[in-house]
Amino acid sequence: MSTRPRDAHEWITSIGAQRAQLGERITTRGSTDEDGAVFDAAREYRYALWRTWRVTGPRLFVVTLNPHGADEKEADQTTRLAREWARRLGFGSVWIGSLFALRAPSFGELRSAENPIGPGNDWWLARMHELSDLTLLAWGDYGRHLDRGRVVFSNLAPTRSVHALALTDSGQPHHLIGLPTTAGVSIFDGFPPERVWCRKCQTHIGTAQSIIEAHVLQAEHDAAHHP
Repeated sequence: MSTRPRDAHEWITSIGAQRAQLGERITTRGSTDEDGAVFDAAREYRYALWRTWRVTGPRLFVVTLNPHGADEKEADQTTRLAREWARRLGFGSVWIGSLFALRAPSFGELRSAENPIGPGNDWWLARMHELSDLTLLAWGDYGRHLDRGRVVFSNLAPTRSVHALALTDSGQPHHLIGLPTTAGVSIFDGFPPERVWCRKCQTHIGTAQSIIEAHVLQAEHDAAHHP
């Protein structure tokens, strides 16, 4: 169990002024801090979102792909699923962060964005991981974009274990959408090596520990065999 402020109000008060100096805005619903979110000044990036139903209960932190329409007042499908899973697992609140903080309605828009990650995102991911009782990874296959899933895993896992409900065929933590309610939480201990395939040779040419390393291996192979 982590040692951290038990309620959102205490947590927000302790960091609100500091993050406001960086242009970030913490917004809550109504007069309490039990539901809220953190955005950049233009609300282009959403760094955090939380829902609370039992202040004294443990806190689940879920890392998804990227924000869509949910904010301090409104929920979307991913937010509702995160809340349902948190309640099912016995938590009193859920915090939601994302690999990419850009608010984008589709992966196509996310993929074409110049900076989909967001300048404050890694700070918020690390802080929520530190202050929650369990971290659940749930971003799906699109976490391979920019090798972001591996980067976030390598940032979070050394400080405390991270978990997943299921894995995709490529070894990414499965998104909450499409999961059966019977899925169980297990420790996620890393990604399988990337198998690199040469379409011209129609054969595997090796394995790599990241997508970037796979691109380098492919380029070296092409230079040697397909100049």
